[in-house]
Amino acid sequence: MAGAVVGYATVNDYDSMIKVLRELSDADKKRLVARIQELVGSSSIEALTTFIASQVNRELFAAAVREFAAQVKSGG
Repeated sequence: MAGAVVGYATVNDYDSMIKVLRELSDADKKRLVARIQELVGSSSIEALTTFIASQVNRELFAAAVREFAAQVKSGG
């Protein structure tokens, strides 16, 4: 039961984040790309693929995207 509650809360957060990301302006998209490239340390798709192969890095990636989406959603 507790797992279902946590899962439901997570899905709502995820859906909200996806909605915010879909509605980003071109300027905000460029800022997000720059933030992810900074995190990964490269602009290549191969570097991103290698980066997210690690669970720790996937969590860092997701946290960076969530943080950015929350910032944009709050008007920052």
